Amino acid sequence: MPAPSSPSFGDLFDLASPFGAASLLAAAPRAGAPPTNTDYLPIVRVNSDYAAVNALVGPLGVKGFSNPVRLSASFDPRERAYQAPAIVVAKSSQALLPLRIDLGFDPIGVQDGDGRLAFRCSESSVQMQFLDEADPTDVASGTSRYNLQKTGIGDEFTLALTHRLARGTRFTITITASDDKGLFEQHSSKQVVCGVLHLQVLARDVFFAADAQLAQDEMGYLSKFIHRIPMRQREPAEYQCNYCMQGTERSLGEMLRNRTDFYSVDRNHKRRSHINMSGLTGADRAQVFNRLGYLKPAFLFDGYSINFKNLYSMVGDPEGGYEANSLNVIGLKNTQPLVDYFKATALPYQGWHVYYVTLSDNYHTLLLFIDNTNPKDPQYAFWDDDEGKTPSAGPFAELAEGFRHQTSWLFASNFRSMGHREGHYPKHISRIWKVQRSATG
Repeated sequence: MPAPSSPSFGDLFDLASPFGAASLLAAAPRAGAPPTNTDYLPIVRVNSDYAAVNALVGPLGVKGFSNPVRLSASFDPRERAYQAPAIVVAKSSQALLPLRIDLGFDPIGVQDGDGRLAFRCSESSVQMQFLDEADPTDVASGTSRYNLQKTGIGDEFTLALTHRLARGTRFTITITASDDKGLFEQHSSKQVVCGVLHLQVLARDVFFAADAQLAQDEMGYLSKFIHRIPMRQREPAEYQCNYCMQGTERSLGEMLRNRTDFYSVDRNHKRRSHINMSGLTGADRAQVFNRLGYLKPAFLFDGYSINFKNLYSMVGDPEGGYEANSLNVIGLKNTQPLVDYFKATALPYQGWHVYYVTLSDNYHTLLLFIDNTNPKDPQYAFWDDDEGKTPSAGPFAELAEGFRHQTSWLFASNFRSMGHREGHYPKHISRIWKVQRSATG
């Protein structure tokens, strides 16, 4: 069965599913006797003191990004509700996860503080290495291996994962502990589950911060040749046109590592690709990208209203009225469809989400970024050829206002260019396409 393109992490935590915590814990060896001070009872957790590499760790205590797993009665009662994180890992690059070993049972008197760990993955093709380095960013080719046969409370190490799984594939790693031969005991075969990691390969339409940065860097670079410069005074001549479509494509092409199908210009301002934009709109180009597999189907939003009082205050005061009213000539009627669209396509999935957007009926083309790397506080930002990162940016809860803000000044600009003809108003429809990698990317 092919892997889904964008499964929700909530699917991982269905206790009745093959990936559910209940199934995993039932299948693993369990402690049958009450713990004593000779039992090695660690808890293995993601080490929040360090950042993962080529991976995103879901926030604990947030539904859909972590799940309480009930550890056995061998552990202290306060430790039994273990938070199993949901972790997104890269498809083609090695993922490095920082782990630490905490105390799971605190008896009176002497305790066995060392023993053995075993990691069992639900996908047999996943390769795991254990490295004796607390901080994954310090891992190098010469980093020594961490010995799972000699582990102890307080240890910190890195789990390195490589795989060839399809995008969106979900898998689980179950961690068990057992005693080794120590001061008080011979080696025991008794094992307990002491950690669970839920993982998913980064989906086709979700990106890491480094991917989004490629697009933003390109947009920020080209905006220096456009911002507040009259069109015919821009240098080089490459920029002496309405450049929003070209700027948007250049940025997407860099992020998607495709300088052939997307308009592309090198740092000498020479075109790499020969794409003629004459007579086309952003929606026309979006249809091409959709056929190539880089955009999902369009979502249309037209929940705007015209504030005629502000519109004609702007017209009646050509000196100061435009600046005073251009951001407030458009209002919002019903934002629920817009909010629901982004709640469905971005918020369930940790990472960066990128959207190709045309506003005011294709009058302007730009990119929308939603940063959901911290699902407790998702952020949005519009980027375009003129400003790079625009003022329309902030908490996800204000995203609809960002659309209104962008649409309002575009509507005002378009209305002014039409000669302020009463009864002849620009359209204000927004078209939104979610960006994804190619089917083979």
